[in-house]
Amino acid sequence: AAPHHLERNLNRRCRTAVKAVLVLCVVPIIGGAGWGSGASVPVSAGSWQAPGGVASGLQLWLDGSEAATLFTATRTRWWVDKSPIGRDGREEVGLNVPLLGSSAGYAEATFSAGGLGIAPGIPFEPMTLAIVFRVTSSLGTYPILGIRSRGTGIVLSVSKVRFYVNDSYTATATVTPATGRLIVLVRTTTGGTDYASINGGTELSVSVTSSDLLDTVGGVLLSGTLRTFSGGISELAVWNRTLSSTERIAVTRALGAKWGITVP
Repeated sequence: AAPHHLERNLNRRCRTAVKAVLVLCVVPIIGGAGWGSGASVPVSAGSWQAPGGVASGLQLWLDGSEAATLFTATRTRWWVDKSPIGRDGREEVGLNVPLLGSSAGYAEATFSAGGLGIAPGIPFEPMTLAIVFRVTSSLGTYPILGIRSRGTGIVLSVSKVRFYVNDSYTATATVTPATGRLIVLVRTTTGGTDYASINGGTELSVSVTSSDLLDTVGGVLLSGTLRTFSGGISELAVWNRTLSSTERIAVTRALGAKWGITVP
């Protein structure tokens, strides 16, 4: 892990050193799943703009539009977290890793029965999660963020957003649309009502309570079986708080404009 964080620090120094030009920092990537290679990482002046400009509490930010954040050598070994925390997505036993791909001209990490581990885990409550992903069937099950050793997580399944806690779930009403490239926004509160919406539409409420730490993008253990993700994830951002209505609108509109999704 240390060499990887050295690479991250070098990149940040490059961003600090330049003012208004685009530079190319070529740094060694060593360690991390045993892969040693080089990566050409484009770095802009200053820091990245958080989704919708909402930076406070940002805990995880995986962005398929930044192709250089997916470090690949035959398969993806790291998906670099653009948040200040550094929860890089990484390959784990039992999970097929994604490949950098595209669909209808939009970049994505393409998964086939796959997922990525993150560490440290993210608390289930309170949290706001926004994901842009491609769903191929309204009857499918698509783990969004879960625990690979326990039945706790957030899943889009059979056109409902399901909040699992220890293999028991509470589901929202049917969401529409349920296929295509979607923005799913989930917000949880500590001991209060939780919500989910699709493409900035009506928020559907549920109520669950969990202190678990979610450690897997695209995976969750349900009834003893590791359920995995098949489809494309273009962007995933998670905050450690419940975003305000103004912030949620800003995030949804920014993601819609970026990924060609119509939102209110």
